Amino acid sequence: MKVFIASAGTGSRLGHLTKDRNKALVSIGVKPAITHIIEKFDAATEFVVAIGYQGNLLKNYLIHAHPNVKFSFVEIECFDGPGSGLGHTFKQCKHLLQEPFIFVPNDTIIVESNILLDPVLYGNWIGTYAKKREDGVDRQHYRCVEISSEIHAKIKPKGILTENIYIGLCGIKDIDEFWNAMSDDEAIEAGESYGLNKLNTLRAVELNDWIDTGNLESLSRASKKIEQTEYNVLEKADEAIWILEDCVIKYHKSPKFIADRIARTEFLPSRLLPHILHTDINFLKYRKIAGEVASKSIDNKLIDILQVMQSEVWSKKCTDINHKKTILNDFYYLKTLERLQLYQTTFEETIGPAAVNGLRCDNAFSLVEQINWEKVYATSCFTRFHGDFHPENILISSDGTITLLDWRQNFGEKNYEYGDVYYDLSKMLHGLLVEHKKVTGEAYSVESFQNDIKIDIEFSLSRHLTINKFETWVVENNYDLSLVKLLTGLIYLNIAALHHYPYSKFLLHLGTLILQLELKNSSHYFIKS
Repeated sequence: MKVFIASAGTGSRLGHLTKDRNKALVSIGVKPAITHIIEKFDAATEFVVAIGYQGNLLKNYLIHAHPNVKFSFVEIECFDGPGSGLGHTFKQCKHLLQEPFIFVPNDTIIVESNILLDPVLYGNWIGTYAKKREDGVDRQHYRCVEISSEIHAKIKPKGILTENIYIGLCGIKDIDEFWNAMSDDEAIEAGESYGLNKLNTLRAVELNDWIDTGNLESLSRASKKIEQTEYNVLEKADEAIWILEDCVIKYHKSPKFIADRIARTEFLPSRLLPHILHTDINFLKYRKIAGEVASKSIDNKLIDILQVMQSEVWSKKCTDINHKKTILNDFYYLKTLERLQLYQTTFEETIGPAAVNGLRCDNAFSLVEQINWEKVYATSCFTRFHGDFHPENILISSDGTITLLDWRQNFGEKNYEYGDVYYDLSKMLHGLLVEHKKVTGEAYSVESFQNDIKIDIEFSLSRHLTINKFETWVVENNYDLSLVKLLTGLIYLNIAALHHYPYSKFLLHLGTLILQLELKNSSHYFIKS
């Protein structure tokens, strides 16, 4: 059987999420949308994939993520603007679809139902969804279906509403009839529904576990339906981590980011890293390891993890690094100011002073300026480092073996080997305070009334005790706990602009609150006199 996936368009309805990648690569759970589609079919299926916008990125992903699947790619040059459209894309792929086939849009996911409905056996068919009260699905966005008998259905123009929505998924047996109809000019804009309506028979198949991922509202619903139960990966516009059956793929829009990350493997103990299977311009693929992320057992495993890092990573110190002050100034001070400015631009919100949970706080820009940076730079210590050291980036196997995941690509430009150990410690504290599962489960809140801000997040007694253990370990190993806390506040300010709203606002005010508290409590050491 052949399956046709049209994935040439820009995916503009998904806004910033498709700025640098094809819509088919937007994450649903821990996999891209297109992988959810491919996994619905058996290994003998041949996929014809129409590519256009960010086409090479999508093609490279499919080849390396699904090496045992047969793909035929058709490049659609006119994928946007005048003359473009789904009908045009179909015509460009006609030569590869001269037998009965199934068509699946790249934003249509069926969770459990069988969609391997061979048109040769089942005839021409279309997938439909029965509109339910309060399901959040707006029929105005879709074509609806009129069903007159078991084998006679018609797809209506948008705006003519029935209870059955056409979900874009279909199987075509009578290909001669279909392609004859698709040669009409009207088919360019109408797409495959024009050809389907010209068929003598057309069966409606109800698929009520349909998930649409084509716009931000429906994507939000899809992410809740396909929850991440084993992993807690937070989506970003410019990067992603995808977890498949036998491998993990790291994507980043920047080729330099991937190249730098590979370069850093030379300076981390190989026994603590996963086995890299393949690298590409935008992808890093490594073997999936049996185990669970440390976030599930961090309350019991934290000290073991810290001891491993201390003996095998942080003990490798550099005492004569060139331009230490410049590197730290760029990484901490200048980058924080840039990220705060990015926050204001992204969310069109001016960062001002506010009362956070009842404490009067200066605005974040002012707090950054109040830090005694000379003392921060003098206290910082350059060692081998991870760079994104938190519980979601550590894997623990059944035998207790620790594997480091998603290490940072550098500590500033071309600094691959050494970075500030305090950054690693602060990243761990930031992950202990704000658990990813609390974020994905929306177990946090941020409320504002003028300049009064209230933030909250679920927090267990066991986690409170774990943080106490962490702080004790830091002090006992002769690290400065006040600097760890200060940098933790800076980390929240830095990442606020990179995440979705309102989580972004929560992070901004959490970072502000921590900085204000630390500068007040440790003013003799950090605040400028």
